[in-house]
Amino acid sequence: MKKILLISVLLSSLMLAENNATDTNSTNKEEKEGLTRVETMQKLEKSMETIQKGFFYNNTEMVKSAVKDFQANLTNMDAFILSVKELENKRNFKPKEYAGKEVKALAKLSDEIISSYERDRKYRATRIYANMMDRCLACHKIIRKW
Repeated sequence: MKKILLISVLLSSLMLAENNATDTNSTNKEEKEGLTRVETMQKLEKSMETIQKGFFYNNTEMVKSAVKDFQANLTNMDAFILSVKELENKRNFKPKEYAGKEVKALAKLSDEIISSYERDRKYRATRIYANMMDRCLACHKIIRKW
C-alpha cells in the first residue's frame, strides 16, 4: 500500500515538474503578450458551462459571476481574429470585422442574460444563452470547417 502511494506521489510530482518546465520555457510571442486563442476559448467555454450550471441550480450570483467572467474574456478580441492563411478558402472574409461583430453581439447577449435573470424571466435567459451558443457554433463552423 505504501509503495502504491509513493509511486502515485512521484508520478504526480514528475507531471507537475514537466508542466512547469514547459510553461516557463515558452518563447511564443503570443503567449508572452497575453492569452492565446486556445486559452481564451477555454475560459469562454468554462464561463458558458458555469452560466448553464447557474441556471440548473437557480443561482443568480453564479450566473452573474459567470457572465462577468465571460465578458472579461471577450475583451481579448485578438483571440477571435484569424490569420489569412487560416481562411484561405473564404474569399472576401474580413476576420477583424467579423470578430468585432461577434464580440459586440456576445457582450450584448450576455448583458441580456443578467437583466432577464434578475427580472425573474429565467426561460428567456436560457433562450438567450442558446442564442449565444448558436453564435459560438457559427464561428466554430467557419474556423474548424465543420
